[in-house]
Amino acid sequence: MWILTKFLTSHYTLLPAALVVLAAMLSPFNTNAFSTKDLPARTLEEEAKDDSSTFQQKLGSQVPDAILNISTNSFFSNYVFLIDKTARSLTIWQKSNDGTKAIRHYPTDIGKNQGDKTSLGDHKTPEGIYTFQEMFEGPNLDFSLYGSRAFKISYPNLFDNLLGKTGSGIWLHAVPDTVALTRGSRGCVVVRNGVIKELSQFINLQKTPIIIRDAVQYVTPDMQKKKYQDVAAKIEDWRHAWEQKNLSKYMDYYSESFSTLGMSKKQWRKYKAGLNEKYKEIKVKFSEPSIFEQKNQIVVRTLQSYESNEHADFGEKTIYLTYDGTNITIVGEEWSETKDPGVIQGFNNSLFSFQPLKN
Repeated sequence: MWILTKFLTSHYTLLPAALVVLAAMLSPFNTNAFSTKDLPARTLEEEAKDDSSTFQQKLGSQVPDAILNISTNSFFSNYVFLIDKTARSLTIWQKSNDGTKAIRHYPTDIGKNQGDKTSLGDHKTPEGIYTFQEMFEGPNLDFSLYGSRAFKISYPNLFDNLLGKTGSGIWLHAVPDTVALTRGSRGCVVVRNGVIKELSQFINLQKTPIIIRDAVQYVTPDMQKKKYQDVAAKIEDWRHAWEQKNLSKYMDYYSESFSTLGMSKKQWRKYKAGLNEKYKEIKVKFSEPSIFEQKNQIVVRTLQSYESNEHADFGEKTIYLTYDGTNITIVGEEWSETKDPGVIQGFNNSLFSFQPLKN
């Protein structure tokens, strides 16, 4: 029976959904299946209704601890999608002069099996910090399975790869009105057709983040600000060590498992030592960063300006780090160049200047 189940679930798109569901029900290994009997009964109208006003009223001034900061630089998205698997909800958060606020809130469906995704075919929704990568619609999308539109999510991310997680093809997509929003997906986040069209206006491919959590925790704005400034202060200390060519202090921030551009930590140290010898001076500047957290995993996205007496470049920097409440440890970095004059001008208007907390 396990062999039959494995075959059917791995060829889901080629077989009728009913066969896959039947196989999953018969499988003796399907012990993590989520029971929907206790979920509140909702009408189609309720499943397609934005309930952000009521949701925000319940929260008061509280904000999700997954969002430490949303950059105000126009290069980055001003919207963050946050999925709460326990509440089975999707919320869009936006930063404004009034703080971080919920502007959309909808019911969702998630993977039919509970827990964080770890392997191909486990039918679990991954937990982590991702971005929307691609959009699918029209004749290339099976309406009966995915509704009118779908967005591919960047699972697995760098943290997932370090943890040895497998699988792919995790989407935010819709389903027809004839399909229950409580059936359980193969790991995707699922909403109603009308909702996916409404959500599309807030998605900027490659830029808009989607954070998926087992259960979202909420904190006061002061707690959010304190944690942001604590992490930001350590990033500033790392940047300063880089700029001052203090190699030992700079490298102390890196994990032993760090790798980038095909280099290990040891090779990275040798590479940076060579640049320190080559350049008389180094200047590194950051824009206001977006900082997001999932458990002890943190993703920092910022614009970076690098200048030396022989070389200069400008682009987007993504830093992957872990945070234990006291120290940060960098496990990976990504950088991509941009020469857009508008982006450079926006950068000059939003330089990052860390201001310590006042007691």
